[in-house]
Amino acid sequence: MVTHMPETGLAEPPEGVFRAIADPTRRAILDGLSGGERTAGEIASDFGVSRPAISKHLKLLEAVGLVRVEKVGRERRFRADPAPLTDVERWAARQRLALARRLVDLKAHLESEPFKTDPTARGSEGAPP
Repeated sequence: MVTHMPETGLAEPPEGVFRAIADPTRRAILDGLSGGERTAGEIASDFGVSRPAISKHLKLLEAVGLVRVEKVGRERRFRADPAPLTDVERWAARQRLALARRLVDLKAHLESEPFKTDPTARGSEGAPP
């Protein structure tokens, strides 16, 4: 689900996606799934935490749409779904653009101000030796 920011009308990723990728274990799980489908046991073997802990991470990733689950016989196979990250990427791009605009404005402002020296500061033009 994508929400809209009232002040700009632009789409913002759901908070759950940010929360999901904020955790280093969940990011590592997503990295591990980038190579293809895996079972919970295969995923858990990469970590020094319990299988129930990995299961909780997988449930959260599934809830926000970053992981898809397919039942194959008795196995549940997990695969990454990067679609929700597209919204995060767009949000980050807007933030970079806004920051770049502010920096351009700051540069223009600083360049429009005449250089003023403080005669009491050492090393400034006009300061006594």
